[in-house]
Order: sequence, then C-alpha cells, then structure tokens
Amino acid sequence: MGKRVDRPDISFEKGETYKDMGLLREAVAEFEKALREESLKFRATRQIAACLMKLNLPEQAERTLLQSLIGADVPIGERLRIYADLADVHSEQGRLESALERLIQIRSEDPDLVPDLTDRIDELSTRIAAGALSETPSWGNGEAESIADDKNAAVSPAPKTYSDPRRKSPRVKLSNPVQYSFDQDRWTQGYSSDLSVSGMFILTYEPIPVGSLVFLRFDLPESSENEPVEIIGQAVRQQSQGKDEDGVLGMGVRFLSMGANQKESLATLVRDLYREEAREPDEETKIRFHCDKCGRILTSTEAASGKLGKCVCGHTLPVPFTYHNPSPENPLRGLVLAGCRIDGVIGKGSAATVYKGHHLTLDVPVAIKILNPVLKVQQTQMAQRFLKEARVIARIRHPNIVGVMHAGEEDGRSFIAMQYVAGHSLVEILNEKRRLPVTDFIRIALDVCKALQAAHESSIVHGDVKPANILLTPGGTAMLVDFGLVKDLSTFKEESPRGIALGTPLYMSPEQARGEYATDTRSDIYSFGAAMYHLLVGRPPFVGFTNLAVIRKHIQEKPVPPAEMSVDIPEAISDIIAKTMEKKPADRYQSVEEIKQELLKVSRDMAVEQFKPLYKKLARRSPTSED
Repeated sequence: MGKRVDRPDISFEKGETYKDMGLLREAVAEFEKALREESLKFRATRQIAACLMKLNLPEQAERTLLQSLIGADVPIGERLRIYADLADVHSEQGRLESALERLIQIRSEDPDLVPDLTDRIDELSTRIAAGALSETPSWGNGEAESIADDKNAAVSPAPKTYSDPRRKSPRVKLSNPVQYSFDQDRWTQGYSSDLSVSGMFILTYEPIPVGSLVFLRFDLPESSENEPVEIIGQAVRQQSQGKDEDGVLGMGVRFLSMGANQKESLATLVRDLYREEAREPDEETKIRFHCDKCGRILTSTEAASGKLGKCVCGHTLPVPFTYHNPSPENPLRGLVLAGCRIDGVIGKGSAATVYKGHHLTLDVPVAIKILNPVLKVQQTQMAQRFLKEARVIARIRHPNIVGVMHAGEEDGRSFIAMQYVAGHSLVEILNEKRRLPVTDFIRIALDVCKALQAAHESSIVHGDVKPANILLTPGGTAMLVDFGLVKDLSTFKEESPRGIALGTPLYMSPEQARGEYATDTRSDIYSFGAAMYHLLVGRPPFVGFTNLAVIRKHIQEKPVPPAEMSVDIPEAISDIIAKTMEKKPADRYQSVEEIKQELLKVSRDMAVEQFKPLYKKLARRSPTSED
C-alpha cells in the first residue's frame, strides 16, 4: 500500500459536502487543497468566498476573489463569474454602486452569462435611486457622511458612502511607466504622476471606464528586480491633466489587492520619496528625464548635461541639457518648445523630424514632430497637411492610436506634440525576426484593426498603413502612428493633382498608385493587407528594382498567396489577406470590422485545434482507484 495522496477533485467534493452540512471552516480547508488543480482553481476560489460570506467575513471574501484575478491567464468566463460574486459581496456590504458597476461590466462582455442579470441591474439601480432621494447632504469637510442602515425603513437602505483612502494617504510625485488593462487581454501603457500606498494617478491619453476593475503592472524605479509589481485596483475618477490644449486624460486608481511583499516594497518607496521631497531643494538644478529602454524616471544635475549615465536596467544614455545647446545631429537639443524640452532625435523624414522630449509640467516623455523649415517657407502641400494631421487625429482617442497632446506654431516652428511610445516599430522587429509567428501576428493584426476601425468611424483615412507606422509597446500592444497622409472624408477636397501617387510604394493600394489619393477607407484595407503579408511572409507582396516597378505590380499583378510561401501559414489567414488585396475596392472587405471578425474566427479555431490532442489524451485515460 502506497502513501495516500490527497486528490484535488476529492478535496473539492469534500468541501461541497462540508459546506452543505454547515461546517464552513472545514469546507474552506478542503477547497484550499483543491486550488492546486488548475481546472478547479476558480471554482474552488468562488466556493471559498461563498463560505467566507456565510462566516460574515466579506472583506476576506473580496480579497480572495480579487487575488484570483491577478495574472494574465484568467479565462473571460471565469473572470466574469468572479465579477458576479464580487457584485454579491459589494451588495452585502452596502456598496451598491460598486455592485452595479460589476454587473454592468458583465453585461457589456457577456450578457447571457448570468440568467437574472437584467433584473439584478434594475433592482440595484432602483435601490441606488431610492438611497439618493433619502440622502441628506453634509458639507462639513467636503466628505459625505455615511448613512446609517435603517432596517425598519419602508424602502431599501441607502448605499453606504466610503471615503477614498487615496485622499488620506501621503502622496509623492512619481513619473513611471505603468501597464494597465481592464480585461487582462489588451494592455496599454500610461505614466503615473503621483503615488501612495493606497492608489496612484495615471496619465492614460484615452477615456477610461470609471468604476471598473483595472489591472496594473509596473517596475519600481531604482529597482533591478525582474518581477513587476502586479496590483488590482478600481478606477475611481477621470480628469484632464495639464493645460486644456494638452488634451491629456488621467485615471485615479484605488488599490484593492496586491502581494504582501509588493505592498512592503511600495510602502518603502513612498516613504523614501516622501522624505526626499521634504528636504530642502539643492541649489543646483535637477534634470528629470526618462530611460529610453525601460521608461524609468531618472534625475541628474545640470553639471552632468551631455555626459553618459546608466539606468538600473543597464541602458546607457546621455543626460539632457536644460538650455539650448545645438549639436550637428540635433540642432534643437535643449530647446523648450510648447512646454517640452527637446532631448534627442527619434527619426528624420523628408517632411519632418521627430524628437524625443520631456513635458516639463506633466513630467512625462513626449514625441515632438517638427516640420522641415524649408517646407514651411515654401508653403508646400506637405506643410499645409502638417497641422491638419494633428487636428484630425485629435478627434480620435483610442488605445491603439498614438494620441496628440498639443499642436501649433511657436517661434516660427510648426509642431505636433504626441504621446511617446517606448517600444519598437514592426520594421525593427521584422529586421530582427524576419517574420512573425502566427499567434503574434493575429494579436497585432487585431490591434491594428481596432485602430483603423476607430479612424474610419470618424471618417478618417490613414493613407499610409505599413509596418514602419505600427509600434509595439513593451506590454505587447500595437499602436498606429504617423497620419501624415491623413484624409478627412467628412470635409474632403482634392488636394493633389491626379496622377501623383501619395503613399509608400511597397504597400500602396492600386487606386493610390494611379494617383487617386486614398479614395476611401478601402484603400487603407488594401495597405493593411500588404502590411499583414509582410509580417507573415517576411517580405512585402511585391518587390522591384524601382518604385515604379513596384507600383505597376500593385496595379496589374496578384500577389503569391501567403500559404504558398510557407507551410506554417494557415489557409484561412492566407485567404483573408488575399481578399484585402483585391485590385478592385468593391471586391475587398468593405470594412475593417469584417476583417476583425474573420481573424477572431481563425483565432478561435486555432485554439480548439490546440486542445484536441488533450481531449484525445483524456478520453484514453482509464479510471484509477485510490490505494
């Protein structure tokens, strides 16, 4: 007889039995044993929370549910079921608004998951409205007083009001890159502006769903630890930051759950920064700037300007200048333009140069695009289109489109100040990897679909979709940039003589190649298809010794199907790309939404195929008896 080993499935059954008998603590102990089995982990967690609620321990129940959400492997169905349990916990605590937010979030993602979802939402809305009518405002110190429960009241009691601990905790200034997500699927990069042990404020560049759970990941500054801090919080407010023309949005987050070790590290950081801020400022000017590689905020002295410094991530970079100190490669080095200090050159083109800068008020890195002075003097079409680009993009706020913060003219220079994305363009990634794996390709293509869909819904044609204009953030989010050939369909007037091709020859649509200037959104669909072809195959669909030769191929030839170029490329994806690159716009997909749905279907089919061997393996297993 071998030593008896507890099986998680048996422990789970025991836990259910103990729960039915009212032996709740014994049930919790058994359910905790079942957590070892991945397939039972979320069911066991929810059962533990249910037992804790019956033991009148709602705070522990909430903490248990929140901690189960930490990590990127939570299936959407399990996540939404945990949201439903959290709604029950919040409702029991009297936090009706929080309960309602959880249920609304479920409705937005899977309205059929909870059978009585609509009734529960209506009931909570009625209780909240009744509570608002019976609430008496209190103006004392600006905080609303909690309303005592009245069990004998004819109507449901008003929801309790909880003060935000963020407002009471000491806060310190901290500009640090933060990855945030509302679904643990799509991650977006923002920058913190202040921090406490209870919460933080993050510059987001996009509207955020106030009241939603938000998942955070970030590295502590001045720390070489590989593991990032992971926190579950709640988005409690949204407000604009900086001047009105900056157009930067921010999100206040209240921390709900984090690891004990991380909480201690965070408390130590806040304490150290608080003491540093309390000291008398040094007479020597301090320079603040961000590491190009990891995004950490760095500080140095004016005396070190131009010298090389080293970040804790190992990256070496020069200390910026606080005054205009031109160099041959960067004639604007140290210049302050529109409240942004110009530090380095990101890239140069025929029409404009893009600089990396530092927004002195918001304390975040920025990308500053400045028009070539010669084009400005000559009043060329590029010069006329330059600020139009900023005005048009400013209408779109989307996590997959680089946001415009400010634009205009200062000291004779036309500029656009944009959100800085720490990452690499897909051209750089292709130079390193040659081509993308299919799973990475689908994820990136879906992000670009979302960006183009947001632009097209605002009657905007990008005009130059290509790998060089798609950036990949450290969190893996693809972002569309450089709307230099943008076209506003709502106010369009022909700006270029017919016959002049505008775009990048390797990816331009046949109608662009004929000089029709991106006639409509279907031109973007063709260029997107050509870019997808390059990502999958490792080279553009057409190549030639001259631009004219490539342009003729776009007009006259069909590309070789991607599936014929590599056996790793699924036929379904090859067919999608082929349809996007049809010569006639009417033969292509008529909207990016159609492409997105096709890609999602392929992704689901691939996931099912990956699990088929597991199903066969389980089917072959015979029942085993305990020793």
